Amino acid sequence: MSDNSEVTSYGVRKQTSSCSLVEKNHQQVRRNGFSILDSGFSQHEIDTISQEFNKTCETYQSKHTTGALKDLGELDIVRMPMFISPDSMLKVALNSRLLEVVDSLIDGTFVLNQQNLITNPSKQNYSQSAWHRDLPYQHFTSSSPLAVNAIYCVDDFTSENGASYVIPGSHLHSEFPSDEFVSDSGVQLAAKAGSYIVVDCMAFHRGGYNRTTLPRRAINHVFNIPYFKQQIAVDKNIDTSLLSDTAKSVLGIGASEPRTVEEYLVSRARKQD
Repeated sequence: MSDNSEVTSYGVRKQTSSCSLVEKNHQQVRRNGFSILDSGFSQHEIDTISQEFNKTCETYQSKHTTGALKDLGELDIVRMPMFISPDSMLKVALNSRLLEVVDSLIDGTFVLNQQNLITNPSKQNYSQSAWHRDLPYQHFTSSSPLAVNAIYCVDDFTSENGASYVIPGSHLHSEFPSDEFVSDSGVQLAAKAGSYIVVDCMAFHRGGYNRTTLPRRAINHVFNIPYFKQQIAVDKNIDTSLLSDTAKSVLGIGASEPRTVEEYLVSRARKQD
């Protein structure tokens, strides 16, 4: 391969433009299935989120008990941490750069389906180490993403601490590739703390084995078209009174299905206003 950084070509009549941060990440996700996005957070914000991660885990495990979580295979996961630490966790979920990229990828309205704290423990297997899609058990492709996964790196992701792997282009094929192809083609993604790893939810990915003495921490998000139910309803669990209209839309506030015909008719009337 040439070491000349200038892109040259011939016989090309059409080319995708890519100049802005959003366009660059959009093209990488659509073609490769993943990109790495700088959040733009300051070092102080990154450090604060790291501290809140640990406090949130402690509160969650105290409430739901470590033994019960272990029995359920949920010991390394905190579901919907924004219910415990809304200030810091909403900041991560509603990052403006991230939402711009997600908006460019998902055609039309999108909502946050889930937010989870994920801990890759030191020198142990954990639940996210197997290849999977974030729309599991599905074998199809779509012309534009139905869902986008955004993994916020609380710590640096390195080869030593089990940085995520992805199979490039696997979102474009319905079936899981052969073991030989997976072994040859899986790519490990190094990323700095404060970055998002943005993945088309139909791209197969997994966490690596953490060989260090410290856990590797991440905050996972799934955004999807509003035809999928949220994993856990947001509007029943946080104070939404001070949220912007954009934040309410992303969090699916008011988007739950009507419980009666009367509620449905009222919702129709609102859309016509």
